[in-house]
Amino acid sequence: MHYPHKISTNTAINKIFAISFIGTVPSGVFIYILYQIKVYKITVSFV
Repeated sequence: MHYPHKISTNTAINKIFAISFIGTVPSGVFIYILYQIKVYKITVSFV
């Protein structure tokens, strides 16, 4: 049982997801680094 239209829709969704994922990775990494620095500063200030 094959559904070609379903496969093409999934491919389109995957492409859109991949493009948006590539676009959000740099900002996500930047936010993560900022978050890590924030947590580190809070930890250091408590010690």
